[in-house]
Amino acid sequence: VIGRWRPDATALLTGLVRKLNEQGSVHSTVRGQLGIVGELTGESTVQYRGPQVDLSLTGNTRGGSQPPQPVDLSIVDGVGYLRTPLIRPEPDKPWLRISSDGQDFAAKLLSPALDQLHEAVDPHATFAGVESATRISDRAPDTVDGRPTTRYDLRIITAQAARTAPDPQQRERFGKAARSGEPELGYQLWLDDHGLPVKFT
Repeated sequence: VIGRWRPDATALLTGLVRKLNEQGSVHSTVRGQLGIVGELTGESTVQYRGPQVDLSLTGNTRGGSQPPQPVDLSIVDGVGYLRTPLIRPEPDKPWLRISSDGQDFAAKLLSPALDQLHEAVDPHATFAGVESATRISDRAPDTVDGRPTTRYDLRIITAQAARTAPDPQQRERFGKAARSGEPELGYQLWLDDHGLPVKFT
């Protein structure tokens, strides 16, 4: 609720980003909507190597009334590799290489979505730089796979994030959301007793 006072998430998210950098990697369950791809659910592992981030995800996507489709994604050194029955680049090459310099049509089409998918999987990429534009709308004890956790309902204020995000693409994305009538973007984050993410929606 925009009118109600909600705590600033800066301290929580700054601590999360620091712990992720110290930990070096994190494994979590991911669920979210990804535009025309539909709903994505899966298990992800993110490896932090200084400024470089590698990730892998195994799960499925479901769009509309379509049955779930398996998807595997890896991002290594900024290059994405995607395997799904929805896209078959060549019969003998089940993985599609996605990079900003890719020459084939599918790679060019999907390359802009790589950053969005990275943010959907990696809470570090989602919140780093927009901590002060994020509010905690609710928090409660919860369990994930039998593990005690705390669930945080977080809201990024898009107009503020568009001014403060360090990355130009982030600023443009948040600005576009604000201009299109989305004053906030909502996320749910489950942290374990060590303050590390267990689930991210």
